[in-house]
Amino acid sequence: MAATFNAQWAEQGAWRREFSFLLRLFSRWLKDNALLDTAVQDRLLRLERRTASNRVVVAFVAEFSRGKSEMVNAIFFADYGRRIMPASAGRTTMCPTEIGYEPDLSPSLRLLPIQTRLQPQALRDWRQTPEAWTAFDLDVNNAEQLASTFERLTETLQVTQQEAQALGFWHSQTPEENPPTDAQGLVQVPKWRHALVNFAHPLLKQGLVILDTPGLNAIGAEPELTVGLIDQADAVVFIVGADTGVTGSDLAIWQEHIRPDADQGRTKLVVLNKIDTLWDELSSAPQIQAQIDVQKRRTAQALGVDPLEVLAVSAQKGLVAKVSGNAELLERSGLLALETALAQGMVGGRRVALHTAIAQDIDALHAEVARLVQARELGFTEQRAELEGLRGKSDAVLRQMRQRIAQEQQDFERAGSKIRALKAVHVRLFKAI
Repeated sequence: MAATFNAQWAEQGAWRREFSFLLRLFSRWLKDNALLDTAVQDRLLRLERRTASNRVVVAFVAEFSRGKSEMVNAIFFADYGRRIMPASAGRTTMCPTEIGYEPDLSPSLRLLPIQTRLQPQALRDWRQTPEAWTAFDLDVNNAEQLASTFERLTETLQVTQQEAQALGFWHSQTPEENPPTDAQGLVQVPKWRHALVNFAHPLLKQGLVILDTPGLNAIGAEPELTVGLIDQADAVVFIVGADTGVTGSDLAIWQEHIRPDADQGRTKLVVLNKIDTLWDELSSAPQIQAQIDVQKRRTAQALGVDPLEVLAVSAQKGLVAKVSGNAELLERSGLLALETALAQGMVGGRRVALHTAIAQDIDALHAEVARLVQARELGFTEQRAELEGLRGKSDAVLRQMRQRIAQEQQDFERAGSKIRALKAVHVRLFKAI
C-alpha cells in the first residue's frame, strides 16, 4: 500500500530536523576551528531559517456540497475515528476556514462575524484585531468536542436582500447566481466571515496549513481569498461532483479563481468526487468503471485539461475505509491515488526546490570559508616576502623572522587540514540532502 499523505509529510519533517542538526554540528566545528566570522555566521543562519521554514498551504476549492470538508476529514483527520469537519447532509462549512498551528496561541476556533464586511478594514487588518473575533476553546484530545465546536462553521443568518447585497451575497446584475429566498423574501448568508483554527495536530505542527473555501459566492465576496490565500497556496485541489458534473458555478470558480494557465510552479489537482454515487449494485465492475471514465472525460473537456489529470475519488468511502481499516474499500475509493498525487506534487516538489536552494547556499558557504583561508595564505605570502627582504641583515633579526615564519608555516598547515576537513563535512551535508 502506498504511503499516505500524512506519512510522507511526517517523513519530510524528519528530514528537516536531521538536516538542522547537521547544520548545528557544522557551525560548532567552524567555530572550534576559528573559521566562523560574521559573514559565514550570517550565511549559516539564513540556511537554517530556510530549512526550518516549512509553511505549506493546501487549498480545497469548490462550489457548495462537492465534498471538500469530507475530503479534508478523509485525508488529514481520519485518525480521530470520525468526522471532525462538518460534512453531513445539509451541514456544510459556510465560511472560509484556515486550519493551522501557532505555538503561541491556545487551541481554539476563532470566528470573524460577517458584519465586519460592512466596515472598510480588510481581512488582513482584522487578523490583527483579536477582540473582533469570537473564540471557542478546543480540546484536541476529544474528537466529540472538536466536531461539536466545528459545527459552528455551518451557522447562517437570515437577512433582507438589501443586507445580503451590502454583505456581498446578492447581485442584481446576475440574479441567476443569487442564493434562494424563503417565504418572507429573506436570504440565507453565512454567520461568519472567516474562521481560524489553531491546534497541535502533528501535520499542522510541521507547517501544514489547510484552507477550506466554500462556494462561488463566498469566494467572490472576499477578494483577499483570490488574490491572497488561494493565489498563494502551494497546492490547490479543485473538486467537482460526479453526481452533478461541471456546473456553471463550478466552471466560473475554475476560470476566474484557479487560473490554470498561471503559476505553473504550484500543484493543481482536479478531483471528481462522490464516485460512489455511480456504484450501482446492478452493474458490473467494468460497467461502473466505464461510467466513471465517461464522467472524467466530460470533466476534463469542460475544464480544458487532460482526462489523465482528473482523479476519481469517493472521499466519504475513503474516510469510512480508514476508520474501519478496510484496505479494499480504501483502494476502491481512489483516496490513496489522490494522496499520492498531492504528496508528490506538494511535498516532493517542495523538497526538490528546498534541496536546490540548500545546495546553492552550501556552495556559497564553502566560498566564504575558502575566502578566510585564502586571506590567511595571502598574509603568509606577504610575510615570506618581508623575510626575503631582510636577507643580509643581523642574525638576531633573521632568527626572529625564522621563528615567525616557522609559526606561520604551522598555521598554514593547520589551515590546510581545516580545508580538507571542511570538504569532508560538505560531502556529508550534500549526502544528507
